[in-house]
Amino acid sequence: MRRVVVALVGLSAFLAAVGLVPATPAGATDSARGLVFEGLRQDPGTCPGTFRLAVTRGSARCSHGPDAAPDGLDVRHRRPPDPWAAPGQQTPVPGTAADAGGVQCFGTGSDGFRVQAIYAHASNVADHFAQYQASFAQWAGDTDSVFNASAAETGGTRHVRFVTNSSCVPVIDDVTLSTTGDDNIDNTISELQAKGYTRTDRKYLVWVDANVYCGIAQVWGDDSPGQSNYSNGNPQITGEVARVDNGCWGLAGQSVEAHELMHTLGGVQTSAPHATRYSHCWDESDRMCYADGSGSAMKQICPTSHENVFDCNHDDYFLAAPAASGTYLATHWNTANNVFLAGTDGPAQLAPAGTPPSPPRNLTAKPLAGGGVRLTWSAPSSAGSSALTGYDVYRRTASGSYALLTSVSASRNTYRDLTTSRGTLYYYELMAENGAGSSAPSNEASVTTR
Repeated sequence: MRRVVVALVGLSAFLAAVGLVPATPAGATDSARGLVFEGLRQDPGTCPGTFRLAVTRGSARCSHGPDAAPDGLDVRHRRPPDPWAAPGQQTPVPGTAADAGGVQCFGTGSDGFRVQAIYAHASNVADHFAQYQASFAQWAGDTDSVFNASAAETGGTRHVRFVTNSSCVPVIDDVTLSTTGDDNIDNTISELQAKGYTRTDRKYLVWVDANVYCGIAQVWGDDSPGQSNYSNGNPQITGEVARVDNGCWGLAGQSVEAHELMHTLGGVQTSAPHATRYSHCWDESDRMCYADGSGSAMKQICPTSHENVFDCNHDDYFLAAPAASGTYLATHWNTANNVFLAGTDGPAQLAPAGTPPSPPRNLTAKPLAGGGVRLTWSAPSSAGSSALTGYDVYRRTASGSYALLTSVSASRNTYRDLTTSRGTLYYYELMAENGAGSSAPSNEASVTTR
């Protein structure tokens, strides 16, 4: 069964205490635990008993509010980089405890269905990407480990198909949001969409350099078992966002990144045997189970050592083996079958896959009379070892860093950027794509909008 709204998961400690939806979001606010309800509004017609997000594109999205931080953790306190991580370092220092982690690489590193990692900060927040880059790579590896350890319990293998470079290091986009882009999940999704993060073959794991939430994510209410499930790269669904804020980055033994990413993969459907009404579960211990205020009584079914692993007894949402006839997962959505997960281990390093194209040429940027910018360019002098598949357009302001704006087809040589602000200086670059990867950047073009 498919429901026609998108839910964002989690609920506050207030709801957990009283088991009711508050009259107003403000009544449940607990900023120390990341329970901030700005950007959420009550809309009984669209989201009965929950909250609605006014996201600019796609279907209406509903939210039960943010996931509460673990006991004893105050999300308002900044989380430093891991101590082994030197500024600018992409991978753990060999021989350190952190060296054991890491993601797997598959294919070209960017083909097919992928999880794109993003570091996002508001324009009035210092860019800490260099200080945290190595930590992000490790935390992505920790996320992958949760999925694979969960699959191993039923004799399987499951790795997150991250976007990676040729050395199997996750590619992490450094994205600058507006001064209000980190205020709430509604603003974050809207601004990422405006920057082109709308691909149907992508999920977006976003480390937001803010101390508002612990974690919050989108989840589709679709428990149908087929490959057309809305959480399974369905062409009707733009890339979903899993947001984790600074105070909850890389928590040892309780990966918030894995929890929020699982929601975007379709877990936990509310029809599951041990599901709560709010897309979690009540059979502890389980990475997706907690007292979320739904009224479901928590029961200790699996040992506490299972806290950082998915699906206690693998009968609700994640089973890396054929489901027995007559069981729930034989006839309902099993997230272990999601196309954003790989069922095998990847190689230590990607094999060369041909030659990327040369850079696009002659990029120009001109202001439009009614607002916006018109970009034009010439095709690369060489398409590389295979035909061009498209162009990626990047943009920055004078004080920001480049972020992906949009992707256009290989047949295009012009693009109108209508998401600009008046009287602002913008810089643009372009990269050409083929089956082997991306070109070097084109020349930089700048323009001040009217």
